[in-house]
Amino acid sequence: MGRIILISTSHVAQDSAKAVKLMVEREQPQCIAVELDPLRYQAMEAGIEAPKREVLRSFGPAVGSLLLILRYAQKKIGRKLGVLAGIDMRAGVDAAREAKIPVAFIDQDIRLTALRLRTLPRREFLRIFGYLLFGLPAALIMKENIIEQVPDQPTVAEAMAFMKLKLPNLHRVLVEERNRTMAQRLAKLSLRYDPLVAVVGAGHTEGIKKLLAQPIVA
Repeated sequence: MGRIILISTSHVAQDSAKAVKLMVEREQPQCIAVELDPLRYQAMEAGIEAPKREVLRSFGPAVGSLLLILRYAQKKIGRKLGVLAGIDMRAGVDAAREAKIPVAFIDQDIRLTALRLRTLPRREFLRIFGYLLFGLPAALIMKENIIEQVPDQPTVAEAMAFMKLKLPNLHRVLVEERNRTMAQRLAKLSLRYDPLVAVVGAGHTEGIKKLLAQPIVA
């Protein structure tokens, strides 16, 4: 297995884009992997968002509403900071193009993630909507001095521990399952590319690190 360099990022932090560019210039990787799936990448490139009705129809009212709320929160934070949501992933793709090296999309297909969200218990859905509608977006926007930068590891660990305690099934679907997918794909890519730079959100970094330290079964 070749060397894998994980860059821990925030999807709405300008500093993340700068960190990606500097790391690529320093490490001269043979490939850049990003926390995107092909479908989300295509939508990002085209600047197209699925209409609300289509999201609700495709994923059902509960999961569709959850996806729309998360999309709204990320966009609102991005507008508050004057950046595009997903600026870190765009930086990874752009860096690969400039260096004329492959870019790999390592995240789980968003459609599979949405289907997995349907397995969440009703009680947990209600709790999620409560946090999102009455707490999370407002709290994040008010703390823009924090989200302008990538949160430090203790802050991320605290947030992940809270999520796992209060929303265990959501944590399993959005974090643990996707971590396994991304770690497996990175392990396979590292057999071909050395070094390999991977741009992943701060909430995934430690989990992927632990999985890469274990044997990966193809």
